[in-house]
Amino acid sequence: MATTTKSRKAKQTKKTNKGSKAKKTLSKKNLDSKNVKDTVTKVVETKREMKYIYPEGMDDQVEKKKWRQKVRNKIYKFERDIQKLEGKEAKAKEKKYATYRKEVLQVP
Repeated sequence: MATTTKSRKAKQTKKTNKGSKAKKTLSKKNLDSKNVKDTVTKVVETKREMKYIYPEGMDDQVEKKKWRQKVRNKIYKFERDIQKLEGKEAKAKEKKYATYRKEVLQVP
């Protein structure tokens, strides 16, 4: 008799597990469809290659790398500052940014 009760309990637990799994998958599908509607799509901005105009006499690769990093940091700083400013200040900063890009990059 002891073995029959164990097998009955095992069968009962299997049945309840199947039922709960089905409920979980249904609720997950409903949640996924709601999340798809609510999520905001992100636009991933691709970084294009920047071609630099190096200062004269710069032949060492390490120096070039250091210089490129400085240029990129300055460009990113300009972009951040422009977003923060408004009106005439922003326009003046944009002009400085454009002239700097013309000095430093081959294709501004």
